[in-house]
Amino acid sequence: MLYALLAVFLAGVVRGYTGFGFSALVMLSLALFLPPAAVVPVLLLLEIAASVHMLPAVWRRIDRRIMAWLMLGSMISVPAGMFLLASLPADRMRLIISVLVLLITLLLWRGYRFPSHGRTGLVLATGLVAGVMTGIAAIGGLVVVVMFLSISLPVAVVRATMVAFQMLQSVYTLAIAGTYSLIDGHTFLAAL
Repeated sequence: MLYALLAVFLAGVVRGYTGFGFSALVMLSLALFLPPAAVVPVLLLLEIAASVHMLPAVWRRIDRRIMAWLMLGSMISVPAGMFLLASLPADRMRLIISVLVLLITLLLWRGYRFPSHGRTGLVLATGLVAGVMTGIAAIGGLVVVVMFLSISLPVAVVRATMVAFQMLQSVYTLAIAGTYSLIDGHTFLAAL
């Protein structure tokens, strides 16, 4: 329990500073000892709690058009990711999660930028990938960060849109997790 609290605390510091990365850090830390299917719903609840408290401060700066396209893509693909989480063995999920985080980390480290031609298509495609990644491991925000680095927007708009997107996506994903019976009383207790 002490290890989990420390992992969540340190990931919270990173999220407070950057606006992203919380779920990836917690997932990588806790999935070493717990099945990812038990960690994801807790992470979704924690993302909602963190975002609700930040949302009033960023509300006016949200890019609603980008938000709508991200959510559309995410709503289409979250069920596929959640299906994989609910049906694949924990060890296989750990490998998939590790590879996804490593790939996105390499993209960020190398300064990769998605081609920004056809911005709506890029945002929709990012939403689709983010949805699968959120369903699998609650780490879809990482690919959204790569997308935001590929388009020119003020930092305040990016942060505001990320906060709102992560909250809405987490609410939706949590509802899908419920259909796979991945949520119970222990989920809420662990999140608390």
